[in-house]
This record gives sequence, structure tokens and C-alpha cells, in this order.
Amino acid sequence: MLFRFDFILSYWIFAWYILYITKFVSYSPKLIIIFGIIENAITLIIMLLHGSNSKTILYFVIINIVIKGIPFYTVRNDTIRSRDIFATICVILIYLLWVKINGQSVIQYYKKIIYSLIHNKRDTIGIYILTQIEKYINKITNLKQIV
Repeated sequence: MLFRFDFILSYWIFAWYILYITKFVSYSPKLIIIFGIIENAITLIIMLLHGSNSKTILYFVIINIVIKGIPFYTVRNDTIRSRDIFATICVILIYLLWVKINGQSVIQYYKKIIYSLIHNKRDTIGIYILTQIEKYINKITNLKQIV
């Protein structure tokens, strides 16, 4: 079962970043990206302590470099203004409201995600996509070996 991407704050952060760099919004996502990186570092530590396999950890790191590392690098020189702090608070509140309206608990949902990551289930959309890409590459590689 894939987790709904709209219940994962990281994808909201990445969407905000895309809107920011394309100039649809003028509020810098730098602060929320920093929060996301801290949360991902904690998740990575949990994964390491609970023995997630190296492929799941690698996929997790790749995804987070793409959706948080690169975005942070591009906004690293932004000054965090009070309006950006306000926007960050608003996005988090809207996110929490969205999850609640849809009958979920953020804490319970994240517990499920962490359980999935430490048990190598690959139920998050990013890890699922990378798994599918790997399967596709393996099929192509196997076909080349046959021919």
C-alpha cells in the first residue's frame, strides 16, 4: 500500500519550493526546508538504529537530496524574513488541517511511514518510484545479456 503523498509534509515543502523558484510565490521556503532536513536526519538515524537495509537508506537519501538538499542549496542565501516565518506557519497549519480533514493523524501517519522505512517496505512514493526504476533498469540489463 503506497502512502498518500499529500499526507507527507516533504512533498508540500517541495511543491512550495517549485512555486517559489518559478516565482508563483514570493515567500522563501528556506525555513521549512531546514525543518524538513532536520526531520529527515532524525528519520535517517532511526533507520540506521533499527537496521534498515542499505538500499532503503540509499533511496531515502537520494530522494531527500533531490527534494530538500538541492532546494536548500538554491535558497541558502535567502534571508529568512518575518513574512517567510508566517508563511511557514501557515503552510504547516494548512497541512495539519488537510490531514485532519481527511481523517488521519499526522503522528500516526508518520509512525506508519517510519515503520515502513525501517522494515524496508518501500511504501513511500519516492522509494516506490526508485524501486520501479531499478526494476526497469534490471529488465533492460537482463535483455541485453540475452541478446
